[in-house]
Amino acid sequence: MAVIASPRAYIAPSAQIMKGSIIEPMAVVQANSVVAIGSIISSGAVVRHNAFVGDVCHVDCNAVVISGGMVRAKTKVEACTVYRDYPAEAKKTITVTIPSGGLESVDGLEYKFEDGM
Repeated sequence: MAVIASPRAYIAPSAQIMKGSIIEPMAVVQANSVVAIGSIISSGAVVRHNAFVGDVCHVDCNAVVISGGMVRAKTKVEACTVYRDYPAEAKKTITVTIPSGGLESVDGLEYKFEDGM
């Protein structure tokens, strides 16, 4: 199965879009995010950085999956909502001190700025 992605959508180079998924026009899939098998990201929806959208999910128009969030398999994120679910191990507070040279990693995860973000 192919991935169908509109040329009018923004998909970060580091994002992973699995087979059978559809990314509609004006949708955004940010850095290090995963859209699993057979999921639909509708027009205007945003999957923030480091988020995971499970198998056979639908992120409806203008909905947002927050950074680091996880949409469990077979879930519909309703239109114009902000989806706030984290994996259990991610529910912790992180304190970051930004060095003068800029931020390169937090908790062992490396970050980079990508074109278009």
